[in-house]
Amino acid sequence: MDLTRSKIRAAALGVAALLVNPQALALDMVLYGIVDTGMSAGHVRQHATTSSPAPNGSTFGMTTGVLVGGSRWGLRGKEHLPDGWQTSFVLESGVNTTNGEFEQGGLGFGRQATLSLERLDLLKLDLGLQMNLASRYFLGMDPFHGGTSQLALGTSLGNANVIRYANLLQLQLMPVQGMRVGVSYSFDARLAAAYQGSDGALVLAGSNDTGFGSGQKLRVVSAGLHYARGPLQIAAGFDKAMTPAGTVTGLSYKGPTAWLAGARYDFKVAAFSVIIGQSFNGAFDGQLPGAAWPDSGLNTTTPGSSIRFQDGYDSRSAFLGVTIPFGHQWSAVGSWQAMQPRGPLTAQPTSATQQVLSLALLNQISPRLTAYVYASGANNYAMVSSARSQVIGAGLALTF
Repeated sequence: MDLTRSKIRAAALGVAALLVNPQALALDMVLYGIVDTGMSAGHVRQHATTSSPAPNGSTFGMTTGVLVGGSRWGLRGKEHLPDGWQTSFVLESGVNTTNGEFEQGGLGFGRQATLSLERLDLLKLDLGLQMNLASRYFLGMDPFHGGTSQLALGTSLGNANVIRYANLLQLQLMPVQGMRVGVSYSFDARLAAAYQGSDGALVLAGSNDTGFGSGQKLRVVSAGLHYARGPLQIAAGFDKAMTPAGTVTGLSYKGPTAWLAGARYDFKVAAFSVIIGQSFNGAFDGQLPGAAWPDSGLNTTTPGSSIRFQDGYDSRSAFLGVTIPFGHQWSAVGSWQAMQPRGPLTAQPTSATQQVLSLALLNQISPRLTAYVYASGANNYAMVSSARSQVIGAGLALTF
């Protein structure tokens, strides 16, 4: 408790110092954020197996960040340089608005901490903790904006589940108007990982279980493409994680690889998204069921971690999304997504195709305030046969 208060006090003092510093005032700087809080009710259940009991329970309580990818606050600023160049920074912190705690493992600026150099309409170089390219390029195609719930695109396409890598060097080029092509490399992703041992069980390793050498870090290489022109968006993303030398199991791994590609078209009366993808030898950033319930009893594709290293753990996924505006301030959104086991997983009797159907109704009460209600049902959650999750809820999201 004292540590959390100290973090909050230090952050507040830092903001105050920036606001009164004359040099800081010379920057084009903005304080921004989203406060999203609501209520949800849900139920999970799964048939018992020989190795585990049967989860079967209901819950009702408060939620945070369900539809907007998490409540947050942050500072961003930029300074214009000669010849069309500019430098900028982003410091962004995730907040659980139900209890005031920091998200992202309690990090002060766990959502983003980057310093950037950019030449307008040519290139952008970002350094620091930030989301990967797949998440960045596909957020606009997800009707639920990467929310922290099973409604989000990342439930079936984990490398687009707003996953963040530390120590990330990211370069984006703009070869033609409306297009971005990016590559990135994380020298040390600082993410907890799950490794399959020789006995078939998963062994968890924390984000600090690394050594001094570069090869002893959990590294990730990524690439992506995004093109937007008028009502059309096209995107693609790729991620590959590299195993640290000397893992906790002592085994070597091929390392998880994932790709996805998709498009969105806005017909004015409705906008549609279609996305497909595959992952091999593991998984990225499994999404918790329901409204991000941590103690539901249902596993994710990366149980207890952010990256799963397991050779032969393969899947393919599909996502369909729709947004229908109506009236002056209303819109209805929905999605269907599926994740199908591939390769050796198909021979396991406990594996089955995950399917998730989600619907929501949004009311833009004011330019900054949105009210919403939603419902979602998932079958064979995380490709586990008979694992089911249902959730309904409502909330308010205020931007500033």
